[in-house]
Amino acid sequence: MANEGATFYYSSKQLFDFQQACLFLENHHLSIRSPDTQLISCINGSSEFIETNQENIQEIIYNSQNAGVYLYLESGHRLFWSFVAQSNYFYQSFGFNYLDYLQIEEMVSKIFTKFALEELIKIDEGFLGFTLDQFGTTDAYDFGEIFDQGNREILSSFYISDITFLPKDKINRITLDDESKIIQLNENFDCIAKNKDLADYLKSLLGKK
Repeated sequence: MANEGATFYYSSKQLFDFQQACLFLENHHLSIRSPDTQLISCINGSSEFIETNQENIQEIIYNSQNAGVYLYLESGHRLFWSFVAQSNYFYQSFGFNYLDYLQIEEMVSKIFTKFALEELIKIDEGFLGFTLDQFGTTDAYDFGEIFDQGNREILSSFYISDITFLPKDKINRITLDDESKIIQLNENFDCIAKNKDLADYLKSLLGKK
């Protein structure tokens, strides 16, 4: 889904590395352990909330169609980190519902843009795409449909979020407006950017002006 948050799409769940993701997030001051209790809260495959350890969470993620954990900022504010297996792709998603405007705009949006670029570099063609919608402007559309090979629908630019990474061969599935800027990420991927600040930040990560 494309909603208020950041969503990463993969061709297979096996390409997603939960331990490496946790390490990246911890290095950017985000933890799956509550700062108050040091416990990890998880929704398992049966949609039950449990408290468990990191090893069990990894097993739940890789053996369930749907799972999720809370992810905490050092301030104690939290995001919901979900993992969903579809028939032809897998996605992890970070919901921004519990965060305030400044936390979204000044912190987590940049963290997840950087994370997406690192995932793209690491996985390349197995990485299908990334969307970041800071304030929920595109939550009416299931963006994952663009990865359905049988679906040739042309997606209106209205549904494109602040930052979107897509394979070059998917760009023609989208009608772009004057706000949208194309940034080349590598030989296979482009970024559609509507948000100037995030576009400038991404360019800085790529060493572009």
